[in-house]
Amino acid sequence: DEVKCASILFVMFSDFDQTARRKQPAELLDYLNSYFTQFDKICAQHEVTKIETVGEEYVCAVGVVPRDWEVNDALGHAVILHRLIKAATEILQVQRDSDEEVKLK
Repeated sequence: DEVKCASILFVMFSDFDQTARRKQPAELLDYLNSYFTQFDKICAQHEVTKIETVGEEYVCAVGVVPRDWEVNDALGHAVILHRLIKAATEILQVQRDSDEEVKLK
């Protein structure tokens, strides 16, 4: 199926190479998994589709599944885009609430 309109959010950890040097491999995987799990929950709560994680990058989107196509056609893209913006805002809040120094971009 053709996607007419989609919005994509890319979340990356700033200075990840420095974080990777300070942590053992298992610690690094736990670190990423703890954040990505929180991002997954936020996306699910706002009906945002997780696309993938690659290294320190998390990718999610709206407008890529049939449910979103129907809303987009009936109400416009702004409705589903609002869900992505709410998810992005909460993901940034995870950064602020973290006990560790985490910088997302």
